[in-house]
Amino acid sequence: MASIKSSAKDCQNRIAAMRARLSSYMEELVRAREELKSRALVRNLLALLNQCLDKARQLVEKYEDSAKPADDITDWHIFEIEVVKARSIAEVYLEKDPVTDNLRDTTPNRGAFYDANLPKWELPKFDGDVLQFDTFWEQFEDQIHRQSELRDTTKFTYLRSCLTGNALNAIDGLAVTAANYSAAIDILKSRFGRRDLIIQTHIRKLLDTTPCNDASLKTSRKFYDEIVLHIRALEALGKNPSSPELTASEVLLEIFKLKTHSSTRKRWETLILSEPSKAANLEDFLRFLQDGIRVQESVSMRDRKPSSNVTIRTKSPPRKKLSSVAALHAETRSSESCVMCRERHRVSQCPKFLAEKTQDRWRIATSENLCFRCLRRGHTGNRCPEDKRCDCPSCGKTHHKLLHGDKGTRQSRAGETSPVKPTTEKDEDVSSSRTLLGRTASEKENLLQTARAILQSDDGNQFLVTCLFDSGCQRSLIRKDLAESLRLRGTTERLMLLRLGETHSKCEKLCCVNFCLKSIYGGKDSYPIEALCVPRIATVDADPSAANWEHLHGLKLTDIFPRERTEIDVLIGIDFYNRLLFKERIVGGDALPEAVNSPFGWILSGNIPADDRSGKCITLLVKTENEYSEDDLKRFWDLEIIETLEYDNGRYTVELPWKLGFPNLPNNYAHALQRFLKTEASLLKEPMKSAMYSKTLREYITDGIIERVENVHGDEGRTWYLPHHMVFKTDQTSTKGRIVFDASAHFRRTSLNRQLEAGPSLQSDLVKILLRFRRHRIGVQADVSRMFLQIGLHMEDQAFLSSC
Repeated sequence: MASIKSSAKDCQNRIAAMRARLSSYMEELVRAREELKSRALVRNLLALLNQCLDKARQLVEKYEDSAKPADDITDWHIFEIEVVKARSIAEVYLEKDPVTDNLRDTTPNRGAFYDANLPKWELPKFDGDVLQFDTFWEQFEDQIHRQSELRDTTKFTYLRSCLTGNALNAIDGLAVTAANYSAAIDILKSRFGRRDLIIQTHIRKLLDTTPCNDASLKTSRKFYDEIVLHIRALEALGKNPSSPELTASEVLLEIFKLKTHSSTRKRWETLILSEPSKAANLEDFLRFLQDGIRVQESVSMRDRKPSSNVTIRTKSPPRKKLSSVAALHAETRSSESCVMCRERHRVSQCPKFLAEKTQDRWRIATSENLCFRCLRRGHTGNRCPEDKRCDCPSCGKTHHKLLHGDKGTRQSRAGETSPVKPTTEKDEDVSSSRTLLGRTASEKENLLQTARAILQSDDGNQFLVTCLFDSGCQRSLIRKDLAESLRLRGTTERLMLLRLGETHSKCEKLCCVNFCLKSIYGGKDSYPIEALCVPRIATVDADPSAANWEHLHGLKLTDIFPRERTEIDVLIGIDFYNRLLFKERIVGGDALPEAVNSPFGWILSGNIPADDRSGKCITLLVKTENEYSEDDLKRFWDLEIIETLEYDNGRYTVELPWKLGFPNLPNNYAHALQRFLKTEASLLKEPMKSAMYSKTLREYITDGIIERVENVHGDEGRTWYLPHHMVFKTDQTSTKGRIVFDASAHFRRTSLNRQLEAGPSLQSDLVKILLRFRRHRIGVQADVSRMFLQIGLHMEDQAFLSSC
């Protein structure tokens, strides 16, 4: 070890001496060019410089092989660049015409060969923005990549110093070697230099251009510069928007992609990457969407079974009572057209069917093969999932209430609408909407209690929100995306959700956040609210004008009348409902709303005259159900998972996680054999340990953990020999000793572990272990015998784990 350190120190001193000589030659070259001395002198100095540079490079390689490279080696690579630049300038000077130089002896031109007075050139930085990759690569290619005098290792070092962010993460797993330099360039070009991706990004930037909201010079200039920037970039890429080069199909493709779901875009990008030679177009995208719809329809038809209409309910064991959110929403479905008018509603809600007499309803139900219990197709009354009887107390038979002809019948005149309570159905695999409140065609409408307020977070961020007051919900709610954008802090709660029309509650985890609401009319008072985050709350229709409501004139209303259709941001449940509504009320006449005073102003609710919007349903807490089942979703994600795990007779069989495919490893048989002989010599001195070593090896062979090989020398470059030794632990109860195969053993500056990807740490956190011991009265410690030896290795990788 001392001799190695001495040799490394000697190389380091000689490199420093060579560096001083090179600096001296460079100064003489500059002086010779400035004074226009003889070309022979410049040529001789250049020869000395080349000779000294070759010797210095040999010393650097020797120093790198004898010791771990230090920071001074990196300094040498930087100095080497300066030497190469000086040599290149001198060569350009020698290639010039000497006659031309004699004509310029009075005013020597230094700019052609001398750049010492120019400002220092800084290499560009690249953070992963695809729009900046071409500019970055052209500069780096001109300054570093095309310099034939530089080694690939030096170029790779400069490349890593120029990368940040996602660009650096893309090649972070590659070691700084000459072989990996070209691989790193290929990775960067394939990920950030895709021409189609750059064009798509420019189109999206144009679509997302910030609108010009005022006519000021600054705003107009910014708007103009932004669009011209991307148009010029598209022209440089051969996609001039003013010519047929950029078609409407390409622009529409980007617009439609932004309108689709993120999972659909992922599948589309996967399809495009699988065929890199084929350019994406609108026709292929529409065909892709059509194929996806056909797959969904096929899966939906395949998974629908006749027996799925029967629901078997079992008693669930008693659980610990949790906080519940009751009456969130009920479920309605509109999956088939009405048999009477062919509209998208159920026959039990059809005005034409309700206008018919009872005898005619029976005739229609019989001719259309409708179930007499639920008035639906596809099943008979004895298989109907709705075990309901007629509402008439004197009847009690199992038919729908609309088929009863006595007092319980709800008759209607032709053209008149009678509100009917929708029934809940669960026998079809279709998408559904879940509603909390609804209204059908009537002479009156109901105005919901909506209010505008200022939402303020703990950080002081404020946002104008639309609130809905609902006494049928036990907890207040807030839109999840709004809470995330305002960075509202909170805790996760486990809740039992019970919805209208359901008999069983469902356990879900929701984030509970805190914020304050303030009046839009100003004031210092703020009211703290605690709400649960949900994906969506409600969408309410436009409100009518309040100009004709004379009893409300002069009141500070919390909402706008008239107002367009809007999204509800916050729902005030019963937990804060009574705190925010005062007892002061102003009641109007028939079909006129009433006003309730609140800290935010007057809130309107109640009956209002119907208009042409009658018949629409106000849906709250809309929740879209995916037509795919969980198994279909699992199969979909399995398509993108690289299979790395196999089973062989119940044992895991895996492949080695190579960094860059199969490496070309040197033959370390002699090195491993030398380690084995040393281990054998030490074991001969202790017979008991030697016997245990031999016994353990025989057990490994018997259990199939290791096996004998006939050919000692395997394929060249694909065989690696693992030195091994034994670790003895007398305090263990199950395993007194175990054999350790050393995959970190180095030979010629490499090892097996250096060629493999590093996995996560499998060791348990010591703090967690101590906490678990403190939680219970009794602590248990166990030893899993040969846990890591139960994993099998793929046949192609077994040669890399040979042993002497």
